[in-house]
Amino acid sequence: MSPMKKKEARAAYLFLAPSLVLFLVFVFVPLITVVVLSFCKYDIISAPKFTGPSNYIKLAGDHSLKASAANTSVMALFSMIFIILIALLLAVLINNRMGRVTNYFLRLAYFFPVIVSPVYIALIWVEFLATDTGVINYFLNVVGLPSVAWLTEVKMATVTIILVEVWRQVGFAMIIFIAGLKSIPVEYYEAASIDGANTVQATLRITIPLLTPTILFNMIITTISELKLFAIPNLMTEGGPVDSTRTVAMYLYQTAFLKFDMGYASTISVLFILVIFVLTALQMYFSKRWVQYT
Repeated sequence: MSPMKKKEARAAYLFLAPSLVLFLVFVFVPLITVVVLSFCKYDIISAPKFTGPSNYIKLAGDHSLKASAANTSVMALFSMIFIILIALLLAVLINNRMGRVTNYFLRLAYFFPVIVSPVYIALIWVEFLATDTGVINYFLNVVGLPSVAWLTEVKMATVTIILVEVWRQVGFAMIIFIAGLKSIPVEYYEAASIDGANTVQATLRITIPLLTPTILFNMIITTISELKLFAIPNLMTEGGPVDSTRTVAMYLYQTAFLKFDMGYASTISVLFILVIFVLTALQMYFSKRWVQYT
């Protein structure tokens, strides 16, 4: 290696060092610690005691975990689908149909919930959706419709959490889609217009195919985010009614910090990480069939 190359390599390692240290301290070491604790019985107070695979055997018969996993799967799947569809629609409309000032205003309006703490969002929506005193039920009553038990009826509580999550997250996906739309050369649309293609045809034949890498990115990010869903259901329903909105993240938190069973909570964490990794890998694998890279 030439002296110049060595100098460039040292400079590169120097710039990478802070990020590498942070990764080791806050990601790699905790990850290894979680894996080790998953083979132990640990209640925070006393020292960990090695128990072998007993925590992993316990997973197979944990019906509460299975119920939480089912709840999480349903909420994550439907949230992801609606977030992607609505964000894509909004991005196309804002990018093509709005004036400059309106464009910036709508971007800000839809993105604003993303930067607000989920705690505040949950508290505000709880007040809006209260069965007896909520604003939404008030207006339903005004137009002659009955009040809806948004947060206290099993099926409706799940739907409510999904709707709030879609409202909270759609702005982020929309901004990513707008960035993807900006990267599509205008010449493609001009050529399509000369050939007689209308707006719908241009969208289906040009916009959607060239936007598939962005769609894949949003799908992966949104899926991971929704699988980790915690704050919204924890504050809005506390996992109820009848544990219908308790997620894996909530069950993990309760096991670790309410039951003080850190060993078993670590086992759940390891399984959770593996599930997210496998789902992401599957999304990447099957993307070869429909994602078009230019």
